[in-house]
Amino acid sequence: MRATRVLCLLLAAWFAGSGAWGGWAIDSESYGEAKLLEDGFESGDLRAWSSTTHSILDLPPYADQSEMAGLLWPYCDSSECPSPLHTHDGLDFTPNQNLAVFHAAAPGVVTNVDPYFNPGNGYWQVNVAVDYANDHTHGLNYAFEPMGDSTADRDAQLAEIDVVVGQTVALGDVIGRLVVVGAHAHLHFGLFEDWDQVCPEPFMSEAVRTELRDLIQSEPGHEDWEICN
Repeated sequence: MRATRVLCLLLAAWFAGSGAWGGWAIDSESYGEAKLLEDGFESGDLRAWSSTTHSILDLPPYADQSEMAGLLWPYCDSSECPSPLHTHDGLDFTPNQNLAVFHAAAPGVVTNVDPYFNPGNGYWQVNVAVDYANDHTHGLNYAFEPMGDSTADRDAQLAEIDVVVGQTVALGDVIGRLVVVGAHAHLHFGLFEDWDQVCPEPFMSEAVRTELRDLIQSEPGHEDWEICN
């Protein structure tokens, strides 16, 4: 058990300092020691349990569907994605108004709140991570992308984030509001396991799965799209 604890702490320290994963570094100093799973309950067991017998995502990431214009891009990890993005490691939600509210789709602990300049599109975003398994390797990603390139846009978005690192959030607690600066402003939502971005659909309750599938297929031309492709 001691060896497992040391490994977890080393991984958390490396990840926090590496700047890896497109700005999704964990602030381990603010968060404290990595919390460990109970003895005899390995992460592989957790993955099987969460994907087959228990829904992690009991709410969609948005607080009010009436504030959503649609689910712009689905998750896709194949070469035959229905979107021009080819592979896409999350779900992009576009609002129909400024300051649409996004909340915790699962309870957990906030491990990251990070303004990040995305060199891929030239815009600022604010990344928020929520650890739902208390092990630093399973969590939810919220990337608030207002599509603005100035530090003023960055600061405006950061001011609309309601959580801080180390905070425990309950299901439905507000994470933040999306500032709309440019065209295609959106909230990129994803789920990671063992550091890897994975399709979130198996972790959704049936009600959430149905609502998000209806949302994405309501867009003209997207009638045959799935949440994950």
